Amino acid sequence: LRRWRDTRWPSRRADSAWYVFVLVLPYVTFSPPHHIVRTRAQGRLFGAETRAVNDREQMIRAITRGMLEAVAFLHDASVAHGALSMAVFRLSTFDDKEWQRVQVKVDGLGVATYGRRMPAALTSIFSGDFLERCRMDRQRLGLLIIELVVTSLSTPPTASTGSAPSMDLARLERVLTDVYGNDLEQFTAYLVEESAYDAAVEYMGASGVAEVVEVLLEGRMELTNVLCHSYFDE
Repeated sequence: LRRWRDTRWPSRRADSAWYVFVLVLPYVTFSPPHHIVRTRAQGRLFGAETRAVNDREQMIRAITRGMLEAVAFLHDASVAHGALSMAVFRLSTFDDKEWQRVQVKVDGLGVATYGRRMPAALTSIFSGDFLERCRMDRQRLGLLIIELVVTSLSTPPTASTGSAPSMDLARLERVLTDVYGNDLEQFTAYLVEESAYDAAVEYMGASGVAEVVEVLLEGRMELTNVLCHSYFDE
């Protein structure tokens, strides 16, 4: 199966995703377990040293790249996931110091949709459910990246600051999508009101990941093109 997969899709993304069919479910079942992305997003930063902060930020960039590459691999294979969340992404490690070697895989394809790719001239005529689901995948990735950044860089609550509202996917959809209509600038202003999110807000603005999120929330650009953003060059 590995030889067939690498021959059929000889790209760097081939190792970033498990393209799951019923016939290969036993193979996936007996694969080594990987940590779920959510398990690393506990916001625990061991010390505030420059090295630790840099490792955490590099880890966020590596995970973001891996998530996009995994879903891009599915889309290139004419598969729309349809149910993306932190729970479907698996990491080979959540140790920040291992950011150069982290691998991201995606599973949970129970509601995935298969759609044959069409020539560009026919796309406007036969858009169909598949293209809409791909657009929804891209928008969901934008929300998940924000969730990753905010939960990874949030300051742990103290007696003086209290506890900031948890920023999971459900809350992001309510606040960013329903209230602010995916306007990232307004949402960032909302985060500024909570001091616990200061590091996350600063990172989104300084690193360029906010631009990636904005493009994803629009949902129109293919993920392979999004991965060409300068954010992933560092």
